Amino acid sequence: MRDETNISLGLYDDLAEQTILAALLKSEDDADLIIPMVSAEVFDDLPRSLIYEATAGLRSRGQVVTTSSVVAETKVVAGQRRGLKTVNVVTPGIVDALMVFPTTGKDIRAHADQLTRLCGLRKYSPDLRDLIAMFADRKPIGDMAAKLSGIISAMSMQHGDEGRIIMGYDAIGFIDTMLTRAKMGKIRSYPFPWPAINAFVQPLPPSHMALIAGVDGSGKTAIAETIAEFWTRDLSMHVAYISTEYGSTYIQARRLTRLTGIPTSIILRGQTSLEQDKLIDGAKREIATSYGTLHHIQANGQTPRQIIAELWSLRNIGKLDAIVLDYAQDVTGENPRDDRNARHVRTIVDIHHALADLDIAGIVVAQCKKTGLDDTKDIITREDVDLPQQALSKFQLSWLIWRKRLTFDGEDTRVNSQGIVVPCGYKGGRSSIINCLIDKQTAGPTGTARIYLYQNYQVGDLPEQLQQNEDKREELSQLTK
Repeated sequence: MRDETNISLGLYDDLAEQTILAALLKSEDDADLIIPMVSAEVFDDLPRSLIYEATAGLRSRGQVVTTSSVVAETKVVAGQRRGLKTVNVVTPGIVDALMVFPTTGKDIRAHADQLTRLCGLRKYSPDLRDLIAMFADRKPIGDMAAKLSGIISAMSMQHGDEGRIIMGYDAIGFIDTMLTRAKMGKIRSYPFPWPAINAFVQPLPPSHMALIAGVDGSGKTAIAETIAEFWTRDLSMHVAYISTEYGSTYIQARRLTRLTGIPTSIILRGQTSLEQDKLIDGAKREIATSYGTLHHIQANGQTPRQIIAELWSLRNIGKLDAIVLDYAQDVTGENPRDDRNARHVRTIVDIHHALADLDIAGIVVAQCKKTGLDDTKDIITREDVDLPQQALSKFQLSWLIWRKRLTFDGEDTRVNSQGIVVPCGYKGGRSSIINCLIDKQTAGPTGTARIYLYQNYQVGDLPEQLQQNEDKREELSQLTK
């Protein structure tokens, strides 16, 4: 039975538990990775604990793993546990549900690390709870330091020096994120990571949607990913990133690129060096030990109802504070007879209603029309977005973005390995400066801002030197008119 204190402290990860059990049931290769890392004690839930021990036993003995064999083995395991009289707690339905639980693209090692970490922290949950209460009651810093020192000393005795370092780091990180959440209380606003944008807009309130729209290659997905990363890592939120274009493996590789700077192509090909492997392992551990979580939902071929059902599953286990949908136009329609416009309207309306029911905010990424736009256009407006007006009316805030294609006038260019002249420092001939038109539903266009697209899919504030250069270009442009 799960302890209420541990539930309130967030010391369980239901998604990680289901992922590890499903991987153990379905894959011998995953089982070889999981069994040395995870023990049955990480599952406080009795059926899951029995399923893990039974399946691990079958795998270790080289026996066939099926629903019937696992259920039968759980009865044997239950009978062997001293004082355990209930031997029919695992039903075929429970095992069948785990057998079809999706594990493709999931980081099994990170989930295993997470379960082991939470299990270790649960042993000290009364002390952690008391420490948080001491903070809330404004107790002296010295008293709290002594309490934390006692926790880490106890960890040292149980886990040794290496375990003390790891568990001590986890305890401090856990306390820090819990205090952050305690100070935030219920999430009532969703700020953005760039002062240049925040100068024009207020943080999103719950149930509101913001639109990010632009032409191909303008940086829409990078902006959406950066916002999701900011909400997850800086604000300790649980964010669902719904992708209709990219699979889990590619999305996770892009995330590792943002955290490490290692090119995505190298990560995907497995051509990383030993030093790069260390950076990747560090990034994965940072992800696993973060209070906030970034859940990837591969929604190619899914309807709005199927997507919303997954969102409610996350919400019901306390793992959903915000969503990002990338792209809106690629969501499959509920009714095959709907035309394109009707399908887009239904998608946006359904997501909008779901955000209100879930009491959370969301970002929706959309493409601009492929006709009528060219690289010489200085600005993009709502009329350029490839969505019907009825759908656009649901967005309280819109970011219309574009990156200018650089001109080949002999300045700032180089010759690449194929002998072709390309802009120096820019990939694909587009500027790394992203121009944003901020458009509010009630006030209309509010202003423009510039942000910067780095090579690691990270979008940040415009570097000061580039800002000065842009200001000079604007000044010269005005003088020559």
